[in-house]
Amino acid sequence: MEKLKTYSLLSVALLNSSGPVIAANIPAITNDFPEISVTHVGLLTTIPSLFVILGVLIANRLELLIGKKATILTGLGLVLIAGVFPALYHDLFSLLFISRCLFGLGVGLFNRLIIQMISDMYHKNPGKQATVIGLESAFEGLGGICLTLLVGQLLKMGWHTSFYVYALALPIFIAFLIFVPSDKKELNRREEVTTNPSHTNNKKALQVMIGQDPI
Repeated sequence: MEKLKTYSLLSVALLNSSGPVIAANIPAITNDFPEISVTHVGLLTTIPSLFVILGVLIANRLELLIGKKATILTGLGLVLIAGVFPALYHDLFSLLFISRCLFGLGVGLFNRLIIQMISDMYHKNPGKQATVIGLESAFEGLGGICLTLLVGQLLKMGWHTSFYVYALALPIFIAFLIFVPSDKKELNRREEVTTNPSHTNNKKALQVMIGQDPI
């Protein structure tokens, strides 16, 4: 179970560098949309990186509301839907462009939190923590290589078919949901930290009113 937890968490890193893997599609997409400039078509591989930054900023707020695990699952769900969308509907370039923006946003939601979750889960075992963080970088690079090779094979059936490569987010989503523990305890701890000071102050005030020395 411990290995399943570790590898379910690390599997998310496979998608960290998955934005540019569809670069081989650009010539075919350009042929299908002759009215769109090559520059704009080329943005399909780079625009996700811009929205990754936006996703990281949003993740900072979202994490405080729903926790790290739920934020990562939200990002994985967005990557799955926005990533596969061009394979299902590819008649309008504007929708294709928007889907790539949302894809980058999804990656940004979990990009930073993976390392944080590793640090939280293995904070009592620094050696294991360092090992898993190192594996996270390896998984990120491995994901980029494997997905690029898979896109090359799917491209033989059509440029839109290659977007099915992002269906990989589905088993990752399921594994992460089942095997990675929730961080509700951390949320409860934060709530207690913000609640206890006021509770302590009220207790001290009450002690002063009844003539007792505050502790």
